[in-house]
Amino acid sequence: MTKIIVEALEITGQRGIINKGWGGLGNLAEPKEFVYLLDNVPHDWLFLQCKAVVHHGGAGTTAAGLKAACPTTIIPFFGDQSFWGERVHARGLGSPPIPVDEFTLPRLVDAIKFMMDPKVVEQFSIFSFDLLPNVQ
Repeated sequence: MTKIIVEALEITGQRGIINKGWGGLGNLAEPKEFVYLLDNVPHDWLFLQCKAVVHHGGAGTTAAGLKAACPTTIIPFFGDQSFWGERVHARGLGSPPIPVDEFTLPRLVDAIKFMMDPKVVEQFSIFSFDLLPNVQ
């Protein structure tokens, strides 16, 4: 999975942070200037440093990404993660989810390009406005 992430970042010309966390990610044969590896770090802080996020789609992680106004791609493994991936995509806030068993280089490249589209970024201003009356 790490190899696909690194290749997708290189193809799209993006920099990336790989949060090694519990997923066993981050085994690089050689360091890359455009990839930074982190041990477990709070998502609510990390996502504020990002212009887009790719993650497993747990409710808390999804909320942190949306709160940080980050276009999102969800790679669901199980449980409610597919639901959150579909909801994010339905609102125009991220690419279609990529189930972990369908995670490929072309799909991740397409997802990164989707998230970098200015129309997707603009969607967050509408989303944030919709949330304001409900925030206490």
